[in-house]
Amino acid sequence: MAYNTLNVPYGKTFELRLSDGTVVHLNAGSSITYPVEFIEGKNRQVSITGEAYVNVTKDSLHPFIVSLNDLNVRVLGTQFNVSAYPEDNVSEIVLVEGSVAMYGKKEKFNKEASVLLEPGFKGRFNKQNHGITKNKVITSTYTSWVNGKLVFRNMTFENILKKLERHYNVNIVNKNKTLSQKKFNANFGKEPLANVLNELKKYYGVQYGMPTKHKIPTLEKVLKLCKDKILVFLDKGYEYVPEVMFIVQKLNMQNQIFFEGKHNYSTIKSRYGTMLKDRNYMPRAKVNRDTAKFKNYVFPFLKSDARIFICSVDSAEVSYAKPFIQKIKSKNKKIMLTTLWGNTCAGYTDDAAVNNPEANWGKVIDLGADLICTDRPKMLLEYLRKKELHN
Repeated sequence: MAYNTLNVPYGKTFELRLSDGTVVHLNAGSSITYPVEFIEGKNRQVSITGEAYVNVTKDSLHPFIVSLNDLNVRVLGTQFNVSAYPEDNVSEIVLVEGSVAMYGKKEKFNKEASVLLEPGFKGRFNKQNHGITKNKVITSTYTSWVNGKLVFRNMTFENILKKLERHYNVNIVNKNKTLSQKKFNANFGKEPLANVLNELKKYYGVQYGMPTKHKIPTLEKVLKLCKDKILVFLDKGYEYVPEVMFIVQKLNMQNQIFFEGKHNYSTIKSRYGTMLKDRNYMPRAKVNRDTAKFKNYVFPFLKSDARIFICSVDSAEVSYAKPFIQKIKSKNKKIMLTTLWGNTCAGYTDDAAVNNPEANWGKVIDLGADLICTDRPKMLLEYLRKKELHN
């Protein structure tokens, strides 16, 4: 069977008619993979990423199945909206008319075991625990985008910004993190972005700056420049793991990307499961006299596929650092120390290394550093080459 894949860029929508007459409206940043022709005697099956409104042509002999990540939606003839962007923690199905059944992608269809939706209901599939819930909703809130409208109902500011970015094909930087989880209600027709921002400012006091004249590269553009050249340490990436991993997997750069965080191993596993691989996470281990606390945090990571540890060493605890660092390195792990600030690296800093590199970067290397995080990369490279530690 031959397949086509259609990708819709940000700032655009697209209407597609399949070979059976089914009509699919695709929202910005969405994609669909579908057969060129559906085959007699087989289910009609498509895969969708992102958001789509689907008006399925009725055919009782050939069920229509939409695959979304780990979820299948099975219908005969119906109209429904699906939202399943990779960076979202849930996939949502809103039924306008007809009926649909929701069940796990790895499961065989079983009507009794599936979650059935009636018109006017929304089904939510949790990507982490694979649980499915449903509740009654106003369907027009979820389908208004088909007509170019934006409707936000009890939606977090964080999610509103995501929708605005897709709808207008822009990058929006939120510098007021206290707003992120606050919820808002708003309606917008086919209006320019400036009008939308002015309305948010007028009714909710949301302040915004003027668009920059400078082009800020997206993470995807930056990673493309780095591909197959260097390791990339995403300092704040841990706050956006689903969004970042979607781009990383798209570019096939899993072996170049590292996230840093203070969370313990069990927290990482429960929060992200297999989405965040052990090898992509750099645990931040603070060396101190509390050996039990250090061991409880570090040892589970030593048994994992984690490759690099960031160690934070207070100057008063430097005598304790080397044995712990050597313990980590004995498990074939790498150590990163940062000389940006003295309080994270026993008082050794880049500023002091300008005049005395041996007493700073040299000491860091003596502690066991395999990688050094610095804001003096050129000077550090010159020092390492003189020491024949870098080629």
